[in-house]
Amino acid sequence: MKIFLSHSSSDKDIVSNVYRELGPGICHYDVATFDPCGFLPDQIYSALNESTHFILFASERALASEWVGGELKVAFINWMRNRIATAMVFLLRGGQRSAVPDWLQNYVITEHPSPAHIACRILSEYDNWQNKEAPSAPFYRADELKAIEKALTVEAAKMPACLLISGPDGMGRKDLINQLFSRQFRNIPSRKMLIYTESFESDVDLFKSIKGLVGLTTARDLAASMEDYGKKPLNQRICELADLIISTCGSGQVLVVEAADSILNDSGELNTWVQKLIEAMPSGSYPLINIVTGRKPNFINSSVSEKTATCHLEPMPEDESSLLFAWWISNLGVVLPSYTAEIVLEQVSGNPALIASAARLLKTLPDTSDMKSIRKYVFSDLERNASKLVRSIADDSISKLILTFVADCGHIAASDIFETLSQVMQCQREEIRNAYILLQSYGLLQTDATSVKVPNFLSRTARAFGKTPPTDSDLRRCWIALTASVERISFDTETNIALLNEACMLKLKEGTNFIPGIESLILPSQCLRTAKRLYDSNAYDKAYQLCVRAYQSRLALTDDGAIEALRYRGMSAARLNKQDLMAETLALFSEYGGNKRAKRISEFVRGFNSRLAGQFDDALKHMEYALELRGDDDIHILRELAYLYLATNHPDKAKTFITKAKSRAKNNSYITELQVLIELAFGKGYVIHNATSIQGLIDELENMGVSIGGVSAFRSKVRYLFTRGDVSEARTAFNSSPKWGQGISSVGSRLLEAQILMAEKRFQDAFNILVGLRKRVLSSAESQRRSTLPLIVELLIQAASGISISSGVSEFAQNRKYMPKKVEMKTKEELKEQAAFSRYQLSANERTVLEQ
Repeated sequence: MKIFLSHSSSDKDIVSNVYRELGPGICHYDVATFDPCGFLPDQIYSALNESTHFILFASERALASEWVGGELKVAFINWMRNRIATAMVFLLRGGQRSAVPDWLQNYVITEHPSPAHIACRILSEYDNWQNKEAPSAPFYRADELKAIEKALTVEAAKMPACLLISGPDGMGRKDLINQLFSRQFRNIPSRKMLIYTESFESDVDLFKSIKGLVGLTTARDLAASMEDYGKKPLNQRICELADLIISTCGSGQVLVVEAADSILNDSGELNTWVQKLIEAMPSGSYPLINIVTGRKPNFINSSVSEKTATCHLEPMPEDESSLLFAWWISNLGVVLPSYTAEIVLEQVSGNPALIASAARLLKTLPDTSDMKSIRKYVFSDLERNASKLVRSIADDSISKLILTFVADCGHIAASDIFETLSQVMQCQREEIRNAYILLQSYGLLQTDATSVKVPNFLSRTARAFGKTPPTDSDLRRCWIALTASVERISFDTETNIALLNEACMLKLKEGTNFIPGIESLILPSQCLRTAKRLYDSNAYDKAYQLCVRAYQSRLALTDDGAIEALRYRGMSAARLNKQDLMAETLALFSEYGGNKRAKRISEFVRGFNSRLAGQFDDALKHMEYALELRGDDDIHILRELAYLYLATNHPDKAKTFITKAKSRAKNNSYITELQVLIELAFGKGYVIHNATSIQGLIDELENMGVSIGGVSAFRSKVRYLFTRGDVSEARTAFNSSPKWGQGISSVGSRLLEAQILMAEKRFQDAFNILVGLRKRVLSSAESQRRSTLPLIVELLIQAASGISISSGVSEFAQNRKYMPKKVEMKTKEELKEQAAFSRYQLSANERTVLEQ
């Protein structure tokens, strides 16, 4: 297997360095390969005939060169004869895609034109080609395929301009598109132009992404294009975007947009810009734009439906699922007892990706008849299944770093992964490539036309790797290396869109929301995404500033995106306890008039701020109103309601809402820990009776890994033990954890210790801890502010009453103002009952306190 490097002599400064990176063992490069005394045309012909990979360095001079033209003719003949397995075209130095021969158009790669970047991309493709011997899984979507084929079997004038495939992750949406085109439109290559979009993106984001497909550009030129595009009214922008798609696809390509939920608004309808784009696209020989999304649109206007073929993928039937599972088991060589196969299939049936990952997980188990291991490792949830698969096959430091680095970046060029990790890790580039290929082969990395990303269902697990040693320090060094690489790029140097996006993301990560001279490159959707990540990392001030920038540029966001920016702006202000910023943010919601989403998020932000202030009754009022405004699908609202109902002594209502939240985020440690807390709130008898299901929730937390569910699993286990009466075991577990247990000063750990002390009847020791916590929280500027205060004072009163009834009533008188009304009433009745039971004579003042 050989790689032929076709180039102009004027580009040898780049090509010679690429050759050095690739090595003489796999390359034909004229200076190194050909005999200077021999007949050059014969040597070129011979080298081309034994090459399996043809690489064209398509500069303006190369495309005009007679020598290169001759090489292209021979390469075309060999390509037709299947002697050349693949080709790659790198644009550089004025080379334009339009000047590349038609047969190579689909192999153009817009890579940053540095030797290191190009060499990494070539080697990745070379390695992929070597690993393509594995057979593809069978396709079991015949009915859906038939239905779409019927919709497309029409005259050209009525051909849908858009294909819209919806369904949950892993259902085979892109496979369906590939199957359709391979059967009906064979002139379209299997390698299609793929773009990933994120939630709340608009036509501006899509325009920028497609511009990156067309060719290399300078930061200054792209910024000018974006600024010019952004100034135009929507209808004019859409016409320009449609023209760009048409010219980019040419006569033999299609655009596949994996759109998350960015194409739908809060009501489940297509966003206005998407509708206008579909209307602007022409009918022709085949659909030029193919959209993949998670949610099925609730409604499509007639003007759009006439130009759109739609298909929603439901779970595969049981028979097809069984056949696919049997194929994977056979293909991977897994020996599986029939009873085990039935149990596993029962868990994963319906989702092709889940079936594949379950089979791969089984491949990693030493004993596939061990039902305990099967139940622990195979889940009926793609996120948890993928998380387990990662921990099974990517347990080495390189794979972990690749995943967490890509997840932290959001999108990054493959070549930048190799270049950055090779500087950070003490290993050969081949090791990095091998790890990358393995992750890609398992679907743990996704690639579009310009960059690499981690699938959405895996991002939480991937980011968690970056929070534990030694990967955390390696990740920091990766950012330093990438920053140094990006800073070397001049505004007037041609590069690819991925590197320019990385430059924007680096600035945003620093909290800087503009780059002088090329301000228009940073889009509001990028600000919002980075703000959400910064918020999750407790960098609330930076998150607030980026949300301000995102909202200021909201014309380039969807309405839902602008409202989401206000949500995170308000949450950041609440965490910072800056009520002036909170008031400014809340005032902005009025700009959306009767928009239900704006009203809902406004109520949520008000309730969230009240909860952090420890004002649970007010928080609950706002959250209940938010729920009425179509809040059933908002995980933030469901989670807050579960927490507030638990805190206000309504465990039954709390259970209803945490169950709904769990169905939407099965791998969220906060939600699972809250679910355990709610189960424990029903009391000792309930806990003993439901021990198996509660222990199962704790196991879920442990299975999420230390960095995600570690502290949650620890706290849940200790609480479970002392709630069911195993106080000594709870104490042993608490004392044995140097990371989260005894001696740790966090509010959560100190609260847990106080609860154990109370279970041990050591009320004075518990009281002392709780008095200190109350003082700490009342003066706290921490992000949780006073959200733990109601629980602290409730426990404080219980500890005080354990010392004496008099102390309990005294503490109740001082602290009742911090308690939710229902908890206050419950505590008052408990103190009365305790006094009656112990025959304690309440003083007149104490009776007054308990009667108020």
